[in-house]
Amino acid sequence: MVAQAVERLALADVVALHQDALRALDERAALERRLEPLNLLGELTLKPFESPFAAARTCYDHIAGTLGVELHDRLVALEWIRATGRNRTDYDLTKAGIDALERAGVDVTAVQARRRRFAFACLDWSERRPHLGGALGAALLDLALARRWVEQDLDSRSLEVTLRGRREMRARFGLHSS
Repeated sequence: MVAQAVERLALADVVALHQDALRALDERAALERRLEPLNLLGELTLKPFESPFAAARTCYDHIAGTLGVELHDRLVALEWIRATGRNRTDYDLTKAGIDALERAGVDVTAVQARRRRFAFACLDWSERRPHLGGALGAALLDLALARRWVEQDLDSRSLEVTLRGRREMRARFGLHSS
Protein backbone atom coordinates (compact mmCIF):
# COMPACT_ATOMS: atom_id res chain seq x y z
CA MET A 1 0.00 0.00 0.00
CA VAL A 2 2.85 2.41 0.83
CA ALA A 3 4.59 1.46 -2.43
CA GLN A 4 1.45 2.32 -4.41
CA ALA A 5 1.21 5.71 -2.68
CA VAL A 6 4.87 6.44 -3.46
CA GLU A 7 4.31 5.35 -7.07
CA ARG A 8 1.28 7.69 -7.39
CA LEU A 9 3.31 10.59 -5.95
CA ALA A 10 6.23 9.87 -8.26
CA LEU A 11 3.91 9.73 -11.27
CA ALA A 12 2.32 13.03 -10.23
CA ASP A 13 5.80 14.59 -9.98
CA VAL A 14 6.71 13.32 -13.45
CA VAL A 15 3.46 14.68 -14.93
CA ALA A 16 4.02 18.07 -13.25
CA LEU A 17 7.63 18.19 -14.49
CA HIS A 18 6.50 17.35 -18.02
CA GLN A 19 3.85 20.09 -17.92
CA ASP A 20 6.45 22.60 -16.65
CA ALA A 21 8.79 21.65 -19.50
CA LEU A 22 6.04 22.11 -22.09
CA ARG A 23 5.16 25.49 -20.60
CA ALA A 24 8.82 26.56 -20.76
CA LEU A 25 9.01 25.50 -24.42
CA ASP A 26 5.88 27.53 -25.19
CA GLU A 27 7.38 30.57 -23.44
CA ARG A 28 10.65 30.17 -25.35
CA ALA A 29 8.80 29.94 -28.68
CA ALA A 30 6.80 33.06 -27.83
CA LEU A 31 9.98 34.96 -26.97
CA GLU A 32 11.66 33.83 -30.20
CA ARG A 33 8.61 35.07 -32.17
CA ARG A 34 8.89 38.46 -30.42
CA LEU A 35 12.61 38.65 -31.28
CA GLU A 36 12.07 37.78 -34.95
CA PRO A 37 11.48 41.40 -36.12
CA LEU A 38 14.79 42.40 -34.51
CA ASN A 39 16.51 39.55 -36.31
CA LEU A 40 15.12 40.74 -39.63
CA LEU A 41 15.94 44.40 -39.03
CA GLY A 42 19.46 43.84 -37.80
CA GLU A 43 20.18 40.72 -39.82
CA LEU A 44 21.03 39.08 -36.51
CA THR A 45 20.27 35.68 -35.19
CA LEU A 46 19.19 36.14 -31.58
CA LYS A 47 18.54 32.90 -29.80
CA PRO A 48 17.36 33.24 -26.24
CA PHE A 49 18.63 30.65 -23.81
CA GLU A 50 21.24 29.31 -26.22
CA SER A 51 23.76 27.25 -24.32
CA PRO A 52 27.27 26.31 -25.35
CA PHE A 53 25.91 22.76 -25.71
CA ALA A 54 23.45 23.96 -28.37
CA ALA A 55 26.15 26.03 -30.08
CA ALA A 56 28.59 23.17 -30.76
CA ARG A 57 28.53 19.54 -29.72
CA THR A 58 28.95 16.08 -31.10
CA CYS A 59 26.16 13.86 -32.37
CA TYR A 60 27.64 10.38 -32.27
CA ASP A 61 30.90 11.06 -34.15
CA HIS A 62 30.13 14.25 -36.08
CA ILE A 63 29.63 17.98 -35.41
CA ALA A 64 26.15 19.10 -34.34
CA GLY A 65 24.45 22.15 -32.90
CA THR A 66 24.57 25.58 -34.50
CA LEU A 67 28.10 24.96 -35.76
CA GLY A 68 27.16 21.64 -37.39
CA VAL A 69 24.08 23.10 -39.08
CA GLU A 70 26.01 26.11 -40.38
CA LEU A 71 28.79 23.86 -41.69
CA HIS A 72 26.21 21.68 -43.48
CA ASP A 73 24.52 24.74 -44.97
CA ARG A 74 27.84 26.16 -46.20
CA LEU A 75 28.85 22.88 -47.86
CA VAL A 76 25.52 22.90 -49.69
CA ALA A 77 25.75 26.62 -50.60
CA LEU A 78 29.33 26.21 -51.87
CA GLU A 79 28.09 23.24 -53.90
CA TRP A 80 30.69 20.97 -52.34
CA ILE A 81 28.02 18.38 -51.53
CA ARG A 82 24.88 17.53 -53.50
CA ALA A 83 21.80 15.65 -52.39
CA THR A 84 21.26 12.18 -53.80
CA GLY A 85 19.03 9.22 -53.17
CA ARG A 86 15.29 8.78 -53.21
CA ASN A 87 14.65 11.11 -50.26
CA ARG A 88 17.49 13.50 -51.17
CA THR A 89 18.95 13.09 -47.67
CA ASP A 90 22.18 11.38 -48.73
CA TYR A 91 25.06 13.39 -50.15
CA ASP A 92 27.88 12.96 -52.63
CA LEU A 93 30.87 15.26 -52.94
CA THR A 94 31.23 17.37 -56.06
CA LYS A 95 34.59 17.84 -57.75
CA ALA A 96 34.87 21.27 -56.07
CA GLY A 97 34.05 19.65 -52.72
CA ILE A 98 36.66 16.93 -53.16
CA ASP A 99 39.32 19.50 -54.06
CA ALA A 100 38.45 21.87 -51.19
CA LEU A 101 38.24 19.15 -48.54
CA GLU A 102 41.49 17.55 -49.72
CA ARG A 103 43.16 20.99 -49.41
CA ALA A 104 41.71 21.32 -45.90
CA GLY A 105 43.26 17.99 -44.90
CA VAL A 106 40.49 15.41 -45.38
CA ASP A 107 41.61 12.19 -47.09
CA VAL A 108 38.46 11.88 -49.20
CA THR A 109 39.49 8.55 -50.77
CA ALA A 110 39.94 6.98 -47.32
CA VAL A 111 36.63 8.44 -46.11
CA GLN A 112 34.80 7.06 -49.15
CA ALA A 113 36.37 3.63 -48.54
CA ARG A 114 34.93 3.34 -45.02
CA ARG A 115 32.32 0.65 -44.61
CA ARG A 116 29.54 2.98 -43.61
CA ARG A 117 27.15 5.53 -45.03
CA PHE A 118 29.23 8.27 -46.66
CA ALA A 119 27.27 11.46 -45.92
CA PHE A 120 23.69 12.26 -44.98
CA ALA A 121 21.45 14.94 -43.49
CA CYS A 122 21.16 14.22 -39.75
CA LEU A 123 18.37 16.23 -38.09
CA ASP A 124 19.73 18.47 -35.34
CA TRP A 125 17.49 18.46 -32.24
CA SER A 126 18.35 22.00 -31.14
CA GLU A 127 18.25 23.69 -34.55
CA ARG A 128 15.49 21.57 -36.13
CA ARG A 129 17.58 21.56 -39.33
CA PRO A 130 20.16 19.09 -40.64
CA HIS A 131 23.83 18.84 -39.87
CA LEU A 132 26.20 16.52 -41.75
CA GLY A 133 26.35 12.93 -40.55
CA GLY A 134 28.13 9.83 -41.82
CA ALA A 135 31.77 9.13 -42.61
CA LEU A 136 32.28 12.61 -44.06
CA GLY A 137 30.79 14.30 -40.98
CA ALA A 138 33.07 12.16 -38.78
CA ALA A 139 36.10 13.06 -40.91
CA LEU A 140 35.33 16.78 -40.50
CA LEU A 141 35.11 16.39 -36.71
CA ASP A 142 38.37 14.42 -36.71
CA LEU A 143 40.01 17.20 -38.76
CA ALA A 144 38.68 19.93 -36.46
CA LEU A 145 39.95 18.09 -33.38
CA ALA A 146 43.35 17.25 -34.91
CA ARG A 147 43.88 20.83 -36.07
CA ARG A 148 42.65 22.15 -32.71
CA TRP A 149 39.82 24.09 -34.32
CA VAL A 150 37.58 22.69 -31.60
CA GLU A 151 38.21 21.22 -28.17
CA GLN A 152 35.95 18.51 -26.82
CA ASP A 153 34.71 18.58 -23.24
CA LEU A 154 35.65 15.19 -21.83
CA ASP A 155 32.61 15.11 -19.53
CA SER A 156 29.99 15.87 -22.18
CA ARG A 157 29.44 16.10 -25.92
CA SER A 158 30.11 19.86 -25.90
CA LEU A 159 32.65 21.34 -28.28
CA GLU A 160 34.36 24.68 -27.84
CA VAL A 161 35.53 26.46 -30.97
CA THR A 162 39.05 27.83 -30.46
CA LEU A 163 40.30 31.17 -31.79
CA ARG A 164 42.32 29.24 -34.38
CA GLY A 165 39.15 27.33 -35.26
CA ARG A 166 37.14 30.51 -35.77
CA ARG A 167 39.84 31.85 -38.07
CA GLU A 168 40.27 28.61 -40.04
CA MET A 169 36.56 27.85 -40.39
CA ARG A 170 35.94 31.39 -41.59
CA ALA A 171 38.78 31.15 -44.14
CA ARG A 172 38.06 27.62 -45.36
CA PHE A 173 34.27 27.41 -45.17
CA GLY A 174 33.03 30.98 -44.78
CA LEU A 175 31.56 30.30 -41.32
CA HIS A 176 31.08 33.54 -39.42
CA SER A 177 29.30 32.61 -36.21
CA SER A 178 31.51 29.69 -35.19
